[in-house]
Amino acid sequence: MSLRNMNIAPRALLGFALIGLLMLGLGIFSLVQMGNIRQAGVAIEQVSVPSIKILDELTALNLRMRTLSYRLLLNREPATQRDTLDLLDQRNSQIDRARQAYLPMIVAADEQAAFDQYGQLLNQYRQLESRMRTLSQADRLDELHDLLNRDLLANSEQINKVMDTLVRINTDQTRATNEKAANQYAGAFALVIGLLVAATVLTFACAFLLTRSIVKPIEEALKCAEQVADGDLTHLIRAEGTDEAARLLRAMARMQDKLRDTLQQIAGSATQLASAAEELNAVTDESARGLQQQNNEIEQAATAVTEMTSAVEEVARNAVSTSEASSEASRSTGDGRDLVMETVGAIERMSGDVQATAKLITHLAEQSRDIGKVLDVIRRTPRHLFVDEALAHRAYEDTALPIGHNQTISQPFMVAHMSELLLEAGPLDKVLEIGTGSGYQTAILAQLVERVFSVERIKVLQDRAKERLVELNLRNVVFRWGDGCEGWPALAPYNGIIVTAVAPEVPQALLDQLAPGGRMVIPVGPAGEAQQLMLIVREEHGFSRRVLGAVRFVPLLNGPLA
Repeated sequence: MSLRNMNIAPRALLGFALIGLLMLGLGIFSLVQMGNIRQAGVAIEQVSVPSIKILDELTALNLRMRTLSYRLLLNREPATQRDTLDLLDQRNSQIDRARQAYLPMIVAADEQAAFDQYGQLLNQYRQLESRMRTLSQADRLDELHDLLNRDLLANSEQINKVMDTLVRINTDQTRATNEKAANQYAGAFALVIGLLVAATVLTFACAFLLTRSIVKPIEEALKCAEQVADGDLTHLIRAEGTDEAARLLRAMARMQDKLRDTLQQIAGSATQLASAAEELNAVTDESARGLQQQNNEIEQAATAVTEMTSAVEEVARNAVSTSEASSEASRSTGDGRDLVMETVGAIERMSGDVQATAKLITHLAEQSRDIGKVLDVIRRTPRHLFVDEALAHRAYEDTALPIGHNQTISQPFMVAHMSELLLEAGPLDKVLEIGTGSGYQTAILAQLVERVFSVERIKVLQDRAKERLVELNLRNVVFRWGDGCEGWPALAPYNGIIVTAVAPEVPQALLDQLAPGGRMVIPVGPAGEAQQLMLIVREEHGFSRRVLGAVRFVPLLNGPLA
């Protein structure tokens, strides 16, 4: 099974568990070997060393027994004799206790055989000792002397040989135990070193595989993200496995596809908008020319009507002079004159309507040309990023959309119109925006002026706008959470001020922060009623104001809102 088919957490747990098992196996093996070595030490401590001590004690007791035997021969005082016999009894008791203590420590057959031989020799000695006691009590010193120098001496030498054999056997056992422990230590040392090396290699291998299985897909995701950030949406994103990194790559692939489709839609919409603007310009120019021609024709018609009126008046005067001849003809002539005058009035009214229509079409043409100046910025600014996902399909409609908290994102035409009004006198380096909102107007301004200072009273909207502008890599905007009616006096004055909410009247604080020659675009009027978009310019001796047309905006409110 591939590591990429496991999530990162269980994959890391598996790797560390494997390393832990290796360390656990190494520790258990080391403990077993240490236990074997400890058993060898215990065997030496509890068997070999006590056995040799008991053999030394038996040897010493045998020597003392021989000494007491000669003392029994040489010192014949009754009291000494009694003491010597008592000592012989004590030494025999000590030998019996030592033999009983030694018996459980016998571990080998040859040692058992030697110990049995020692027991037989000890029984022989005690028989000789019994004869020695009898001869001593009977004062048969010559026979006692012969017993000590012949039979007892031979028995003592055999006991010494057996004791030497037992000592040699125990020494050999101790040496064998030491050698076994040394061999176990050497083998365990070599094996532990080998296991340590193997565990280290396996640890590095596990760490390498685990790290590679995590880092490599992250590097691929980072590379793909950088390519998407650079505008390359053609790179094929491949995802292998089912872990988090693979799911991230698949999500990036879907995002790239959707982004590609969205950009294509934006490009198509921008092309259609540009074509519509060009067609509108052509239509308005043609309409203007037609209206001008029609105006000329109307003027010619008006001249002709005037001339006809003069002629009719002349006829009327003639008719008046002959009215005496026929009153009925006079009345007919008066009615004709009234009809002609009504015709002239209608033609004059039609001429005024045509001229007003021409002015309106000219104004619309100027608005279209203004929109064309910021069309490039609007074309490359993705408006769908500034609306809720549920309204993304309507992001490129020319209409205002809700963004929550009783606020809206302005229609693209109004954003373009207000931006063009702010910039029509020339480029600006310092603009104050009152009402960040979704951040769409802020993003447009950030691409048109050098620096933008944006004030928003609703903290949640401002935080979202910040994230969107960072995503678009627009770094020339400074945000402030506060009351927009107060502006931002600490950084005043500003070359331009744009207000994206309607105020009952122009705030004096904003007028004070406008630099000489600066321009302010602001909607003014009561909330929910007729509102007017106003352009205010600070001139040498005051402010000039120009009303630009009816608009509809959300109200400008006082005080920050978390």
